[in-house]
Amino acid sequence: MAILDTVKGEGVPMRQASLNEDREVRRAMALASLREGWLRAEAAGFSNVSDDEIDAEIDRIRRTPEDESERA
Repeated sequence: MAILDTVKGEGVPMRQASLNEDREVRRAMALASLREGWLRAEAAGFSNVSDDEIDAEIDRIRRTPEDESERA
């Protein structure tokens, strides 16, 4: 029964190993999503956008109510 409670007999509980694997999969998916976003931004010509321009765009979007942005 002890072998069923550990992964590869290394003393790592299966539940913890499953959580670690899930965390790693989520991390890999997030990195892939970021890379895809970076490639799209670069293809659209936004590779040289300054931090100030990014902050201004975030502020603009936060000020715009969702209903108005959907109509535009």
